[in-house]
Amino acid sequence: MIPPVETLHIEEPAGNLLGVRGVGEGGTLGPAAALANAIADALAPFDVETNTLPLAPWRVWTAARRPA
Repeated sequence: MIPPVETLHIEEPAGNLLGVRGVGEGGTLGPAAALANAIADALAPFDVETNTLPLAPWRVWTAARRPA
């Protein structure tokens, strides 16, 4: 079972003349990789590779049921 994941949005102006920041795409890359690595670690006994995103439940189930 996957634990609930909570994401928060913090809105705070930047300390520059315009008060703007970048849109922050870089912050969205880490969670997907961390979850993929956690699933790969959990399914290591089944020799499952998690190298395709998104890691939809059906995709993980299919990979875990595939014969080694």
